[in-house]
Amino acid sequence: MLHSFIISTFPLAVPLEWNVFFMFCVAFLFTNFHASNGYGVQDMQPALLAIVEIAALFPIVLGALKPEYVSFLVGMKQYAGNWAAATFSLRNKEIDGRINQKIVKAANNQIDQIEPLFGQEISEIFIQKAVAFRMMHPMGRMQISGLMCHVDSLDNRIQREGEFLSNGLTG
Repeated sequence: MLHSFIISTFPLAVPLEWNVFFMFCVAFLFTNFHASNGYGVQDMQPALLAIVEIAALFPIVLGALKPEYVSFLVGMKQYAGNWAAATFSLRNKEIDGRINQKIVKAANNQIDQIEPLFGQEISEIFIQKAVAFRMMHPMGRMQISGLMCHVDSLDNRIQREGEFLSNGLTG
């Protein structure tokens, strides 16, 4: 049920295939190997059970104490809030234009790609949907809250999802 819930929320930057894999593993293990057939934890030898538990917990504990030695996947840090996120707050539309003029990019910014199709107002709504989606998650709410503390007014500025703008800037 946990993995079904995780998939249903469409979390950002999460390897969802792991959740599908674990759902199949649970179904396979618990429908094929019933505890009453000698597969229960109580059927293991105590020494063997201790070895299995220590072996399973070792990478998790090591990952918590020394994360540089253990992959975040093995160290069970997938949902620890360690995903990078950014929000750009531009003073005005002219800065978007200056970015296009001054920086050599493989492609235009997303807003510039869809503006010929839908016009300026509808394109801005599409681009702001990414910022709105980010605000549905704690890291996005924190970023916008931080912006509200450090800029005069969000209404006078243009918010851009960091992934969109940084793709062009670092691409």
